[in-house]
Amino acid sequence: MMDMDAIRAANPLPSVAGAHVRLQRAGSEWKGCCPFHPDKSPSFTIFDGGERFHCFGCGASGDVLDYVCRLHDVRMVEAARMLGAGELPKLSLPSLPPADKRDRSDEAQTIWESALGATGTPAESYLRARGITIAPPPDIRFSWLSIWRSKPMPCLVAGVRNVSGQMMGIQRIFLKADGSGKADILKPKLSLGRIAGGAIRLGKAKPGDVLTVCEGPEDGLSLVQMFGIPVWVAAGASNLPNMRFPEGIQRIAIAADNDATGKSKATEAADAFANRGLKVRIIRPQPGFKDFNDELRGRP
Repeated sequence: MMDMDAIRAANPLPSVAGAHVRLQRAGSEWKGCCPFHPDKSPSFTIFDGGERFHCFGCGASGDVLDYVCRLHDVRMVEAARMLGAGELPKLSLPSLPPADKRDRSDEAQTIWESALGATGTPAESYLRARGITIAPPPDIRFSWLSIWRSKPMPCLVAGVRNVSGQMMGIQRIFLKADGSGKADILKPKLSLGRIAGGAIRLGKAKPGDVLTVCEGPEDGLSLVQMFGIPVWVAAGASNLPNMRFPEGIQRIAIAADNDATGKSKATEAADAFANRGLKVRIIRPQPGFKDFNDELRGRP
């Protein structure tokens, strides 16, 4: 059996890619024209300490093994064999700064900065299919992204900001080609970067406001549409208790789902917020509806 991690370590992505792509150093990243599609402007980026790549033109992404798979149209085992046997040319390049294995914030930031506004894209089509008719807010964007070596898929990209308002991570919702629903993959909703403590901000909260918080962006946008209020989204039920708020926000309304997990995490979050001196109440959808998006659509 081949040691994939050892093969990756012995074959730095910039050195392997640099044999085919003219790479230029850009801070802590390498950039160049993508080898996987006709590319006149550099859309191919190597980041994460030189371990991962992403093309913002065609959506290709992955590590050095994924790169070889795409470049030579081979499977992972064959790519590993080719690298391990030294069959592929390599170019000597200086190392990028080491990456924190627990923190893929650079990757999230790179995706966020290259994403498009959601209006007129499959991301907006997805929201319309969920009964959400308001204009997508600025922190909801769109991109074509790959996951698990898939072909690029349309993806709603939601930005997660820290308590100071700086982007710290993203939540990705992979979509069907026409945006009519989530992609038919095992986990169509995935976060990237630092998420704990942050929020997808659907509207501005002013000191003295009652700030409503919830689990997911679909529910958050439904609440904005139904009540015309600012809503911050935790990007997952487990993140609710960790949310942090700027000074001046003292009253929180937790919009909980009606299922067991939603009720449990809402109670946990209410206790956590109260222990920080915040005034908290829990609101729920009308009986018969799992969440606020179901209530918006009238679908129990």
